[in-house]
Amino acid sequence: MIDDAEKIFEYLPAEKDKAYLEFLWETCGCNFEKEKYQFSYLAYYMVFMMFIYFSLWKVKTARPECFQKSLIGFGKDIEKKFLDAITPFDFSELKERSMFRFFKLIGFDNSRIGQWVKIVDNRNKMAHSNGHIYLNSEEQLSECISRILKCVEEIQHNMVDVVMAIFEEVLKEEGEGFDHFQQVLLFENYFSRQDMKIGLEFDYAPFEIKGKKRLVQDIKKLYRENYCE
Repeated sequence: MIDDAEKIFEYLPAEKDKAYLEFLWETCGCNFEKEKYQFSYLAYYMVFMMFIYFSLWKVKTARPECFQKSLIGFGKDIEKKFLDAITPFDFSELKERSMFRFFKLIGFDNSRIGQWVKIVDNRNKMAHSNGHIYLNSEEQLSECISRILKCVEEIQHNMVDVVMAIFEEVLKEEGEGFDHFQQVLLFENYFSRQDMKIGLEFDYAPFEIKGKKRLVQDIKKLYRENYCE
């Protein structure tokens, strides 16, 4: 497979929706081995959209009021679907070109978002039966994957405050211990390895004096062991 392609897994939950993710990755790999690069890319693109949905879910969780206001201008069905969403995949109801507009909530402007929308437009060309094969080589596939990874890295860079806010809220509510704390982050908040690494920079001091000293010690110890480079 293309060098660095697997880096996207750093930005996806390790356990959540694992079967679906494995299906997409196997599809991507099988088509790559048979030099069907265009179909390999389509599967990779779907993995990318999982990252987009999971990221938006975290934005919705951390900034619910801003998220609600951002729905102004969308149809009432989409507004209700998004506000009542019980899984990030509920966001798939909206056209993918429009999904990126929500990242204005974490500081991106129209110019940057416009560059990401080109990824969607490129995929749309490939997904239609128009008589064209756009990806004929490993080099072309690599270029497309690189554009996706750049987008992923840029979004993740601006997700720090969102991730920190969720981390703090979960820590504040936690009363059962480290394992449960991790489960809430992974399964309810769709945290990735990159999200967990942000926890290394969290200010734990206020919680060490609020009856959570043991939990804080466990988090700091296990995060250093598992998420330090």
